[in-house]
Amino acid sequence: MAVGDKSNLTPPKWGRRRNANSLTGLKSLAMMLVCPIFTLTLWMTMEFHGGAISATLRAVRSHDAFRNISIRSTIQVHVAIAMWIALQACLYRLLPGSRHVGQLTPAGHLLEYKTNGLLACFISCCLFGLLAITGHMRASFIATNWGSFLAALNVWGLVVTVLLYAKARVAPTHPQDDVFTGMSW
Repeated sequence: MAVGDKSNLTPPKWGRRRNANSLTGLKSLAMMLVCPIFTLTLWMTMEFHGGAISATLRAVRSHDAFRNISIRSTIQVHVAIAMWIALQACLYRLLPGSRHVGQLTPAGHLLEYKTNGLLACFISCCLFGLLAITGHMRASFIATNWGSFLAALNVWGLVVTVLLYAKARVAPTHPQDDVFTGMSW
């Protein structure tokens, strides 16, 4: 099918749930808050307590759970994540790739995207290797700062979610596709 061709497409059945209740919102909020804590707890269990969950729980009860976590790398990790996102955005825009469309939205929009991810991955790996070989970055940077990456990426995920929700409320790209369930801010 050609880009933008809407012929022979049946209307989608997704994206029109209007009867969501407060429990649905609370379940989503719980998932957003519990998953990062669970992930960090598993990492702390393996990194500092030899895989013993009981030792991790004792450390949490005695308020020693976060004593081993280094805060010094937090700024470096946030800068690395921001640079990674900027690099991937530039690669998406600049690298060649064929154009494709996604599913038809409930209001009838076909969203277009470019498929150049494999080339972007190859260039990213080569760039990482080049930075490590030339000494501009330690090859062990990610492994050394794994806990900081877990924490920072969970924070980034929550912040991006809130920003996208605010954008959908204030300046939606396709207002015809907006369906709000009554839960507001």
